[in-house]
Amino acid sequence: MTENDAQQELAFIKKVMEDSRRIIAYDGKDFTVWGILVAVGMILMYLKIVFQFQIDSMIFWGILIGTGWLFSIKRRFTHYRKRRVKTFAGAVIGSVWLSCGIVMTLIGFVLGPVGAIKGWAIMPLIALVLGIGYFITSVIIPNRWIRYSAFGWWIGGILIAAYPAPYILLVFAGMMICFQIIPGIVLQRQYRKQFDKVSHD
Repeated sequence: MTENDAQQELAFIKKVMEDSRRIIAYDGKDFTVWGILVAVGMILMYLKIVFQFQIDSMIFWGILIGTGWLFSIKRRFTHYRKRRVKTFAGAVIGSVWLSCGIVMTLIGFVLGPVGAIKGWAIMPLIALVLGIGYFITSVIIPNRWIRYSAFGWWIGGILIAAYPAPYILLVFAGMMICFQIIPGIVLQRQYRKQFDKVSHD
């Protein structure tokens, strides 16, 4: 490959990314819904420990996470397929979060139950995976909330790993609010602004 060919390919990739950024690739609603589901789950699990409620954790989380997956799958076959403008950035973001979602589900429902990792280690590992997803997303969608969320998940993951105790359930719920629900709301507002702009162009 000559230097000229390499420059042309880089220019093409740059143009694709810039074109994708002009029309926001992700509306953030999945972030918000998943964040609410997990935050509620963490709070209820903390209350279960404090008040010794008789709840099967696997069934409880199976219902919550299953609800999240059903929501995301339905959105993929309704909202995203009906959207007129499809972008390269949208495809990348979708693939990144699908991969992260699968890995986090495996961590919680496979690696934990089979004893590959201890129960208290599930949350830190999930936090680290979320940090990866947010960091990649922040490269595609330049947004300070998204970038800060990546570092928030990484730092928070280390802290809750270093100090395991029942209260980290509440800490994780707080992280979900700050680093998942709020960024989701920010993305929704950004999406609406750009969607309205595109609609009037």
